[in-house]
Amino acid sequence: MSRRAGLTLVELLVALAVTALVAAGVASLLAGLGAGLAVGADTRTGMLASVSTHRRVVESLTPGVAVLRADGDDALVWFGDDIAGGVVEASEAAWLILDQDRGELGLETIEFPDDLPPFERALLDRQLNEHEDDRHILAELRGRGFVRRMVLADGLVDAVLSTERQGGVLRIEVRFDLQTGPAPWSSTLLMSGQAPEGWSP
Repeated sequence: MSRRAGLTLVELLVALAVTALVAAGVASLLAGLGAGLAVGADTRTGMLASVSTHRRVVESLTPGVAVLRADGDDALVWFGDDIAGGVVEASEAAWLILDQDRGELGLETIEFPDDLPPFERALLDRQLNEHEDDRHILAELRGRGFVRRMVLADGLVDAVLSTERQGGVLRIEVRFDLQTGPAPWSSTLLMSGQAPEGWSP
């Protein structure tokens, strides 16, 4: 009686086919698991980014009295009349600015040194009005080193800033750039809406 040693060609092909099917199933399972982990990580990242952004926005803009201008990618907020006179001084305002190149939403405020003499400060602290480009004044004071910038949100695809109810509401809508795609976030801040002198009610 002769004994067969080894596998026939048909048995070998069947074994290879079964191995390939099992390998494909395992690869598909691992890919699905990886995608699920990425979605979960992005969900957590998006939630953390939203919460921290909302906290920074609220802390920074809570003193705001009115939104004087909101033009899509930047906004001007008035913090009230710190200097008597009923007009908007640059040091009483804050600019929300979307930096498209960096993907950042920043807040810029004017800060003069404490040892600056009052007369010199009064000369530097320009009045803002509705008919003059406040961005030009901001750029001028930035060039002199009197602007403090704080990043409220980074890793953004885009942002839209808008106002309603005569400056009583500021709406901020951004989209965070995550691995699984853009994640939207929005915030609405209520302000008193009292327009200062020289600005439309």
